[in-house]
Amino acid sequence: TDWRLDSPECKGVRPTPTILPHETQANLYPNVKTIPMSNPASTTKSFHSSIRLQPSEDLQQREQETICLRVACSRTDSGWAWDVLEIAFFSGSQSVKPLRYIESGNAGPGYNARDANGSGGMWGGRMDQNKKFYIGGEFAPGTVINRVVIREGEGKHRAGAPRMRLEKATRGKGVWRTVAGEFIAQENDNTYCFAFSDANDTKAILNPSALSAPSIPAVSAVSAVSAVPAVSAVSAVSAVSAVSAMSAVSLPQPRLPVFYRISCSKTKSGWAWDVHSLEFYSGMKRVKPSRYIESGNAGMGWDAKNVDSDNGGWWGGRQDGLGRFYIGGEFDPGTEITKVIIKEGGGQHKALRMRLEKATEANGEWKVVREGKQRDVKSEAASTSNLANGGKLQCQPVEYKYIGPIPSDTELVSKPSQKLKSQIHDVCYKSRLHARRKTPFVPDGKFYYAENCEGLWVCVSKACGKSTLTKTCKFVRARIEQAQRRLWGEFRSPKWSKDPGPMRIIVLDNRTNEQAGCIPELKDGSRGRNGTACPFVFTSREDFEHGVGGRVGSLTNHEMTHGSDMVIRQLVDPYFDNQVTTLWAAYCEKFRFRDNSTRVTALFDDGSQVDLGWKERYCYAAHNRDEFLAECHNVAQGLMIGVRDYELCNLSTPEQLILEMPDVWNLLHSHFNLPKA
Repeated sequence: TDWRLDSPECKGVRPTPTILPHETQANLYPNVKTIPMSNPASTTKSFHSSIRLQPSEDLQQREQETICLRVACSRTDSGWAWDVLEIAFFSGSQSVKPLRYIESGNAGPGYNARDANGSGGMWGGRMDQNKKFYIGGEFAPGTVINRVVIREGEGKHRAGAPRMRLEKATRGKGVWRTVAGEFIAQENDNTYCFAFSDANDTKAILNPSALSAPSIPAVSAVSAVSAVPAVSAVSAVSAVSAVSAMSAVSLPQPRLPVFYRISCSKTKSGWAWDVHSLEFYSGMKRVKPSRYIESGNAGMGWDAKNVDSDNGGWWGGRQDGLGRFYIGGEFDPGTEITKVIIKEGGGQHKALRMRLEKATEANGEWKVVREGKQRDVKSEAASTSNLANGGKLQCQPVEYKYIGPIPSDTELVSKPSQKLKSQIHDVCYKSRLHARRKTPFVPDGKFYYAENCEGLWVCVSKACGKSTLTKTCKFVRARIEQAQRRLWGEFRSPKWSKDPGPMRIIVLDNRTNEQAGCIPELKDGSRGRNGTACPFVFTSREDFEHGVGGRVGSLTNHEMTHGSDMVIRQLVDPYFDNQVTTLWAAYCEKFRFRDNSTRVTALFDDGSQVDLGWKERYCYAAHNRDEFLAECHNVAQGLMIGVRDYELCNLSTPEQLILEMPDVWNLLHSHFNLPKA
């Protein structure tokens, strides 16, 4: 529906994407026969794990008046990642190391803020829950910092000097303030310096947060693979040496933008808000925000910037930590918004009442500019009777917007079988990969029991025992045919990865609580045991005993699929990237189901209420392209039998997958050994 704050509603529809043809396994991997196998035993519990970065050390023993400085930005060229090769702090001409580094978030193991130290590593920055990037450090009380130098990567994950600002806080006071001045480009476009004479010349920023020990968000193991940045090769030479000392200068106060947003406290579904487009007007002129802000979204491909009606996408809105929905943007100082046009999706994900709100960086307080009328869902309740009475859900394909420049065949490691629709994963581009190892990879015998499964290395920590190695190798050979296993040994990682490859499987011991950072290839504080971070496919010993989540082998098969996904895109067919995306867009709604334990009720100011039926939920397979592929492979292998969510979708068995999504089954059969069904 279209709903202006001052106009009636009208209906809208979603187009159906085209389903792409598949190729057979015989064509992709010639001279290889499919290995039939029976369904493994399974039980009823689901799982989802992640690799988490090592939390900061205990701050309780530290002084309460430590000084914190950070370089922050609200937007980068890519919109979702920020690559920083080095950040350095100076007191006069003397370099000062932080007591600890602070950050908004990162891409996973090997991309922590402390890696941006000029020694060849980098910070793969991600936004915090407030959609803000920052990297910095905490210093001892009384430390005087008067210069900060930052060196970015050369790819699209850059902020540039105009978007950066330096912020300061004292732990005891807990308010971040903007330091007056600006970053100045140095000898090259990637290095910037901020010099200042009086760090107390500051202005409070929007939504200041207390400086408690920072909560580093858990990074999805798959997301750390599918959303990692592309970075061109850069010299590891410290940018600090390229920057001459700058004398202290007095610089003007920064300009303060204004923020507008549309908010609502309730939707008809109670948990999601679908918005197809959002337009802001100042008088008769449409104005676009410099960046979008949002309460939350359904994952990659559903973020707020999709509401730009020129893009053709839509926002799959979710609530923030306080249960509110909102979407809006940041505008130039002095902008006055006089009209907003918002187009919502159909179905249950509509707002019951909307507000237009405004805030500035000067005070950080949201004020209501205008409030819309209460939506009359009483008259619409009849349209939900099919849900309330147990009717079948209508599952329509979603619209997916392919974005980014389409690469030429010469840019790719392998030639695509069909014309690409968009940019694809970094693992496909020749220029973005590590050089081949000078000597073949050999696992560290002091840490691992290892076996080369015809190209695919299986490395099991000695704490797991030799029996785990035997079980893992048998499991791998039964599901990945030999031709693809050989390609795992030829895989090269993108340059943002600490390890050049090959792709390999690593099994750690849950009994001794082994974590990702303990392996010889990393030797850092990376947390997590179950997940994929290129080129490592991590799994756990318990998955071969009683199963993680109660289904033996389900974790390993899921994560192994992510590894195969990257190998196939790099060395078999780059078109596999677009192909799986299109199938996910066509079928993700099939993984929506009614939760018969929860009903949704709309409440009104007059005390009345309307029953909107059972609450709707989604299986993990609907989350994004990568999870769709991995979870569908688990279904095809018979590893989701008995899992309640998938049973409610009638998609828990191989037979149901063939019936409901035959082209997905055929695609999986082209690349994996599946059981007879």
